[in-house]
Amino acid sequence: MTPPCESTRREFLGHAAAVVGATALAPLAALPATAQGHGRVQRVLIVRFGGGVRLSETFAHAAPDKLIPNLWGLCKQGILYTNMRNNGRLDHVTATAQILTGNSYAISKPIGSRRLPHPTIFEYYRKKTGRPAETCLLLDPSWHPTHLNHSGHAAYGASYGAAEIPTRRIGVWQMQSVKRRTNPLADQHKEAEAFEQMLLAEDFERRAQGPDGPIDEPKLEGEHLSRVEQFRKSLFDREQIPRSINKRSVRSADMHTLFCVQRAFQDKRVDPAVMMVNFHGPDVAHAGSFSDYVAAVTELDAVVGELWKVLRQENKQQRSTAVIITPDVGRDLSLTGGGFAGHRSGDLGCRRLFALLIVPGKRGGKQVDDVVDQTQ
Repeated sequence: MTPPCESTRREFLGHAAAVVGATALAPLAALPATAQGHGRVQRVLIVRFGGGVRLSETFAHAAPDKLIPNLWGLCKQGILYTNMRNNGRLDHVTATAQILTGNSYAISKPIGSRRLPHPTIFEYYRKKTGRPAETCLLLDPSWHPTHLNHSGHAAYGASYGAAEIPTRRIGVWQMQSVKRRTNPLADQHKEAEAFEQMLLAEDFERRAQGPDGPIDEPKLEGEHLSRVEQFRKSLFDREQIPRSINKRSVRSADMHTLFCVQRAFQDKRVDPAVMMVNFHGPDVAHAGSFSDYVAAVTELDAVVGELWKVLRQENKQQRSTAVIITPDVGRDLSLTGGGFAGHRSGDLGCRRLFALLIVPGKRGGKQVDDVVDQTQ
């Protein structure tokens, strides 16, 4: 099979504004080759799996059609890259930054809470097109801002960044709001309490009662809210959040993140042309339970299946979307001695990833096993 073509972000930006957001994902295989000249593509959606999703429990599994039926089915519609490599840092924030900027960061220098030194795809897109903030969205369940929505680059920066939607924080506030307005003995109150506790317990960074204190009602008031702020407020105002797929409960915040994605597609106040959606359900693997991790991967696959239903509806409405699905990092190879619980050992299980690209109008069902650098 022909290896992925090489194309820089800037070259592709100048080539086709219709898919300009996809330029930064050129390293993630052959998106330039598949998307160039296809004016049908109006949106680029990056679906990033956090938590250390491995190749061995997805596309290299002995029975992927059973473990990940939705992702496996999507292979028929896209190009699957089975040997994408993360050659830089292996923490979630920095690895995601590598995807967004196309630059590999030194193993000794995590991004942490610092702004990125290189522009993101959001900034490239908005500076090239002149479009407003509501056209670029970063949806992430991290408790605190990720600092990934824009860089500290002097020629780009906040003026061209994406709007960040903290999906977990929004979900917790929603449930606290429901509890304040309902009788503690009512079913709605009990359901809100259970969902809030699940979101807080899953928090892999810091509890709600940590240094930031309790969660307060968002101060989104006034007549002059930006379109992005109006959209955020609409998310806070919502109370009913799907928490199961096919009557099976999903035990992570990924369902709430999916809810926010659906709202972003439906809400007329935002018009996302470039989106990154971060799912973190498999981060339970840090507890060292392999069975829980596999169950979380299966749940993640179900969430992707629901997301694909939304995209199919969008495509029927002529909102054609190019999709890139990829993990940020993998997970340690060892299943004994605690090795499985981490993702920073640097072994092949951590560094060998996959990417699935689906572009409207292009034939799928292809597989590329050549090594592709995550930031090439």
